[in-house]
Amino acid sequence: MQIRRRAITAGTTLILAAAAGHMVQNAETIGAQLRGEVPRAEPVVTHVESTAAVLIPAGAAAASTAPVPLRAVQPMPSELPKATPASFSGSLGLAARIAALDAGAVRTESAADAEYSAFGFPCKDSALSLETEAPAMLRLTLATPCHLGERVTIRHAGLSFVALTTRTGTLELTLPAFAPDGEVTAAFAGEPPLSARTPVAGLDAFTRIAVQVRGTSALRLHAFEDGAAFGGRGHVSAARSGPVEPQGGFMTLLGDPALEAPVLTEVYSTPSLKRVDALELEAEVTPETCGRWITAESLRMVPGAAPDRQMLRLAMPGCDAVGDVVVMPLAGEAGPHLAALPPAN
Repeated sequence: MQIRRRAITAGTTLILAAAAGHMVQNAETIGAQLRGEVPRAEPVVTHVESTAAVLIPAGAAAASTAPVPLRAVQPMPSELPKATPASFSGSLGLAARIAALDAGAVRTESAADAEYSAFGFPCKDSALSLETEAPAMLRLTLATPCHLGERVTIRHAGLSFVALTTRTGTLELTLPAFAPDGEVTAAFAGEPPLSARTPVAGLDAFTRIAVQVRGTSALRLHAFEDGAAFGGRGHVSAARSGPVEPQGGFMTLLGDPALEAPVLTEVYSTPSLKRVDALELEAEVTPETCGRWITAESLRMVPGAAPDRQMLRLAMPGCDAVGDVVVMPLAGEAGPHLAALPPAN
């Protein structure tokens, strides 16, 4: 062990230092003995009466031939004492909380912990707040000390999607407003929803279309403004963030696609006076979607009217078409792959 080596080294240093001092003080006598001029004396064992250090004034060593008391050196034990393990009887509450955070389990089963977060913040301090931003958008801020990294469903005027709080229980996002009262709710599984509202100004200047899908169906919304072709100026899609031209429309993506069983929403917003030539749904044929129906929901908001909801069912081609993309019109008469169902309750 390292501690034992250090102890041996320290003791050896003291012995050598003391012996060196003795040789300096008796240099003449030792030299005469080596030359045979003085008979050797029997070694004298000096008993140490004190472990205190002896200080010799400068110049006194040559005048004195008395043996110098040596510092007592205790022999090292052959083995260090063995430690006896003892059980820890203290509270493990903090350790259990830290271990739960590392494992991703942020909720505990005790009655006391049900009222406080793992960091000691009261669960009742959860809060939802809203602010308005141009153009007719709602800025949402959610703080929930007892919902760390959990799914939360956000709803507003028929709009719905699922997001994920951060590891500190917060969520910040911006969503397009669909109603002038600006009411938004945030709901966790098995608990009453949090609610907030703020008036939204300038909503009559916009038209908005939303498509909401459960699961990862690779369904995308496309808008074509002012006679634009696919990929041209005036083509608005999720792949092109922000307005593609001044005073043009833009797409907003809501929801977390990385979640298990996600609920995703795409919202197309455009000035009400903007010319929109076509709205299309695009669906990629994949092994998961081929030969099946994709169910979605559309939400349309126009100035002077309440948002209109419709359920949609999209028939996908067989699996021999995997890799193809199906394009279907959303506005106007329904094509063979798009059927409008009665409004949802």
